[in-house]
Amino acid sequence: EADAFVHSASWGNSINHYQSRDIDHDRYQFNNDKYLVIMAAANQGPGGRTVTNVSKNNLCVCASNNVGIDRGKNYVAYFSGRGPSRDGRIKPDICAPGHKINSAKRTDERSCSTKNYSGTSMATPGTA
Repeated sequence: EADAFVHSASWGNSINHYQSRDIDHDRYQFNNDKYLVIMAAANQGPGGRTVTNVSKNNLCVCASNNVGIDRGKNYVAYFSGRGPSRDGRIKPDICAPGHKINSAKRTDERSCSTKNYSGTSMATPGTA
């Protein structure tokens, strides 16, 4: 039993610097050492300094390609946010498949369906 708490958040913004929300996340995780926030790096690549959610204690997740997509799973997806943070810290911390991930699809009927989606929001839950 890990006795840990993990919070997966697949949302972001266009801010690449340490902000009040990041301070709150860091303070909470510092005071609750069994808690980890895992956050998406945003989809504003491919340029540098496009990563968001740059808290010091969060695990920030970029999206890699999926198997058989572009150059393959060992490459960062073209849309994924990239570091470093504006203050020079290395972010994102880890990458996970996030390009063309088969996921649940919303329909207007009461039926189940799937669709391929891409984004760091698809990579983050897989990391958690």
